[in-house]
Amino acid sequence: MKNNKLVNFYYTFWRSRESDRDEALIRNFFNKTIVDDGTPYDPTEVSHYLNDSQFVEKTIIEYILNMEHLEVNMEYLSLYVRQMNASAVKEGADKVIIMDELLTYTTLSFFLTVYSYAYDDTSKNTERCIQNMYDILENQSKRHMIVVHNIADIIQMISLPKNIINLATDTFWNAWTFIIGHELFHLSVSTEISEIQEEYEADAYGYKLLLQMIEKQKREEIPKSIKIYFENMYLAPVMLFQYFSTIDEYRKLSGDLIEYIDHPSPENRQNHIFEMFETDVPDDFETDEGNEVLNIFLESLESLKTNVYQKYFSDMERD
Repeated sequence: MKNNKLVNFYYTFWRSRESDRDEALIRNFFNKTIVDDGTPYDPTEVSHYLNDSQFVEKTIIEYILNMEHLEVNMEYLSLYVRQMNASAVKEGADKVIIMDELLTYTTLSFFLTVYSYAYDDTSKNTERCIQNMYDILENQSKRHMIVVHNIADIIQMISLPKNIINLATDTFWNAWTFIIGHELFHLSVSTEISEIQEEYEADAYGYKLLLQMIEKQKREEIPKSIKIYFENMYLAPVMLFQYFSTIDEYRKLSGDLIEYIDHPSPENRQNHIFEMFETDVPDDFETDEGNEVLNIFLESLESLKTNVYQKYFSDMERD
């Protein structure tokens, strides 16, 4: 979209951290993993990313708009706004979905950390995962700052087998798609409803859209570059709400007052998704693996949080 005043406004006040990315570090990481036969990284897709860091996002959004026959003249922005959210903004004919890089960076880091912790319970990796989760909650979720405590530790932590990396990244992209569907609803809705009700309806739309994408992939209609919608990811939004719930839990632990005024609580939003299972999840979905993924995720997250909180209180005592 050309001459979008909203786009100009956001670009004036915020920038993307992607413009400052360490390409040498990224290329070295990919080159190191590509020589491994079990690497999850397709060299072609890596090349796409290095040429255009948002090629996946753009492809997904274009596919969704065509699939839903949505005539939404919109722009997608990924900027470091430091608000830990995604927003749908309308100003006359200009429409923008802005995804805070703080949110995308942190949710991906969160999923990678939990899956790494579930896969590798050695003392060294456990220590890495605890430190990374602590940084996610303290610096990124509470202080709204992307902070990397030790890049070598993080690279070691995420040097995982193909199936584990795929689980983490697929969870991220399915959760991201749910968020995009949620924001597209906000851009499209025209009726006057309460803020809370609109949030529930946006979640319902986002979840139905995600289920459609999974169905499309089952029928082999999804382009190869975004073939990430597997049936075992049908509960990705639930895992996303676990992330937001963990943020709130940590902030309460730190003494912050958490109030839900214009949005439902993560627990209520999660329960709303659960309520849709009987009516909206297709009968031919193989849900057993998805249920198992969720259970492993929840058990690992609970154990990881226990260790993180122990670290939190130990640090408090030392201070």
